[in-house]
Amino acid sequence: MSDLPSARSRFRDRRPGFALPARLIASLLMLASACVAQEGDDYRQFTDKEGRRLEARIVQAELGSPKMKIEMRDGRQFDLDVVTLSLDDQQFVRDWLKRTPTALVSAAAATDFRLEVTLDKIEKRADSGKDDFYRYEVSDVSYRVSIKNLSRETLPPLTAEFRMIYREGIELIKVSSRSWSWSSVSEPKDTVFAGMEAVPGLPFNYAHTFDTGAMKVERIRGDGNLFVGEDETVGAMVRLVDEGGREYGLYRSSDPGIGAVTWPAQGKALPVAP
Repeated sequence: MSDLPSARSRFRDRRPGFALPARLIASLLMLASACVAQEGDDYRQFTDKEGRRLEARIVQAELGSPKMKIEMRDGRQFDLDVVTLSLDDQQFVRDWLKRTPTALVSAAAATDFRLEVTLDKIEKRADSGKDDFYRYEVSDVSYRVSIKNLSRETLPPLTAEFRMIYREGIELIKVSSRSWSWSSVSEPKDTVFAGMEAVPGLPFNYAHTFDTGAMKVERIRGDGNLFVGEDETVGAMVRLVDEGGREYGLYRSSDPGIGAVTWPAQGKALPVAP
């Protein structure tokens, strides 16, 4: 009995073509485990513009933000400038943001857009007159607002809320260009005008420009063309908000008096100029 081969050995001997080398079996096992790891694995081989590679996964990215947080396989996390990556990887980040639930995208993204906002004063003579001693001038003062998106991400549609403030210094009572009178205001007061403008979505490097309505500013000149009384233009402010009320920035004109003014909650209606 001891000289007869066992059933197990007979089976093995009869199927020699199916025996695999140990090294090949190990390689197949490693390949299979790698495939399992990649299934549902969100790590990626990122490449920068100089060709250097880094395997990591995105932990946090924000719309309009130049940085994102990544994590390496050893658990280390750090911030990375998106623009340093290859164009393919930058597109990957944009696609990642699109498929990531909005709950995972920081609400602070609104303030991360790079915007160039200018408020340029426009003053046009509207009326004038004079008598033997004084001359009056009435000007329409408005602002041209320009909003330019300098971020690579498209700026979503916003509302531009604006406030214009002037300080009444004189009161002009006019019957005709030759029959009029004026007086100084003993206690100058500020008047706030309010309005808004719809701003469409702006791709990178696109701008939207609009003119506000005009407020009337009066001036009185005496001998030597010197001002003896006038209303003062305090300045203008623009606040950009989305439909959810998130603020994308507050901007002021270059008028010296507007810097210390906080955002007025309300103001008189002022139609937008055509």
